Amino acid sequence: MLRDQAHCPFKGWAVHRAGLSETETPLSRFPTAAQRGSLFHYVVAEILAGARTQAQLERLNEDTLLAADESKTLPARFLRHERVRLMRWINEWLTFQVQRREPFEVLEEEKEVELEIKRLKFRGYIDRIDRTDSMERIIIDHKTGPNYLTKNWDPELMSDPQMPMYATAVEACDGLAYLSIYRTSDGLKCRWQGIGTSTQPEVSDGLDGSIGNFASLTELKDAWRKRLTEIVTDHLDGKADVEPVQDDVCRFCHLSNLCRVYEDPTLNYVGGDEE
Repeated sequence: MLRDQAHCPFKGWAVHRAGLSETETPLSRFPTAAQRGSLFHYVVAEILAGARTQAQLERLNEDTLLAADESKTLPARFLRHERVRLMRWINEWLTFQVQRREPFEVLEEEKEVELEIKRLKFRGYIDRIDRTDSMERIIIDHKTGPNYLTKNWDPELMSDPQMPMYATAVEACDGLAYLSIYRTSDGLKCRWQGIGTSTQPEVSDGLDGSIGNFASLTELKDAWRKRLTEIVTDHLDGKADVEPVQDDVCRFCHLSNLCRVYEDPTLNYVGGDEE
């Protein structure tokens, strides 16, 4: 609900009050991007359950990685091809982890967190919380795609409330970051996108004004909580205005024929299929 309401009050109302959820697309012979992302997350979680430090990750061999893969059965129709593809992604991710500048330890993986706002409880699962040698704690979320940016955490233009919710629910954190892996014309690439008080490369963006002028992470977390409370209040009050928080959130929304956002000359509607 938080994400839909943050994207646009009308979408939050339509999906979670009127029940106008997006119809699932017919099953394909091939795995969807979401299925591939879920499988990557599962295998990474299996690896981190047994290798919790940088040194332990460095000692992993191909047999260990394959065992993590085997622990979740892939559909037979794409078993062989997907295993090869998945192992390329896992090896790239593992190399990126081993090359991190400062040693680290994975304190928790798949950590369940709960945040209560206006008597509504929201539950989520943090991919991992790392602690560096300098005792800094960093919330990390794995993403399989390039379009996950810290600018979407800006309290004024928040289109992705997931990480702000995590940071608000976990008091002891010095930073938060996306660890994205995706394909480019030059092959696979891993990248950090994060913010915080830590000096680590995971949060190299720092508190530099890129998502607001905040003097500390504590101040930013207070702004996040305030914005999350506003989003929940709007939902409880039944706010259903067509007010997309950013132009591009309408691009893949299934409600454009109902809200007719593209007919409003005051909105810079971005429509069409992704190229």
